Amino acid sequence: MNRLAATTAVALVLILGANVTLAAQARRGQVRTTWNDDRILTILVIGSDTGLPRRGNPLRGRADAIHIIAVDTRKRRATIVDIPRDSNIGGTKVNAHLSRGGPTALKSVLSQYTNIKLDYYALTSFRGLRGLVRGLGGVPVTLNRPIRDSASRASLRQGRQRLDSFDALAFSRARKTIPGGDFGRTKHQGALLRAAHRKLRDQQLDLLAMTRLIGIFARNTATDIPRAELFRMAALAVSIKPKNVKQVALSGPTGLAGGQSIVHLRSGSAFSDIRKRRIGR
Repeated sequence: MNRLAATTAVALVLILGANVTLAAQARRGQVRTTWNDDRILTILVIGSDTGLPRRGNPLRGRADAIHIIAVDTRKRRATIVDIPRDSNIGGTKVNAHLSRGGPTALKSVLSQYTNIKLDYYALTSFRGLRGLVRGLGGVPVTLNRPIRDSASRASLRQGRQRLDSFDALAFSRARKTIPGGDFGRTKHQGALLRAAHRKLRDQQLDLLAMTRLIGIFARNTATDIPRAELFRMAALAVSIKPKNVKQVALSGPTGLAGGQSIVHLRSGSAFSDIRKRRIGR
């Protein structure tokens, strides 16, 4: 991840040096997206349960969070599909594919399962998530009920509040004391993604702020997104209105396999909607 951050910084210098148009827009206090592709962009977001403070390589941990983000780059609309980590996909728990073959393997399995070409992945760890939230200055959320969960160390009150890096991680990991168990946890993770997006939209992002945002992302994630595309994607993200972001929480019955809890997923129309470009609505 450190190597990624370093190479991204170098690439960013080249991008900023060459992009006179964006620099001029920044002086006027705004940045307009340069994304002109009329297509669907898909990104697999992964939260690994390995990496500091736990030992091990995050790229070979288990996927504690799995979300597919589909973006209509022309209409500026997005859909976030929450996939419970205990879902039985590819003959085993979907979260195990990360530990067996890394993020590329998980991306391949989910591409086959959903019949959607997943363009890129972005992976973070427990420590990485805290770094992302810290870099944003916290994330505001509104809770319908208090959350007390000793396993995740969550102690959150009901109502609107700003989650710091510690509370954001606890919120995204709480499972045993919330409705829906694994489904509820995955829904919270998707809600955290939406809250972070709203926080970015509320800020006035000039060129300098956008550069800082990309630096935060690079320091706290591993990804196969081409370095030269990071700035364009950041600009695309902040051009999407929060009301045009739809979160889809999947469902399905639970069972046991080998003594472990398994979710037999029912995806409904979530993936066919993406294939048919019904995104963000």
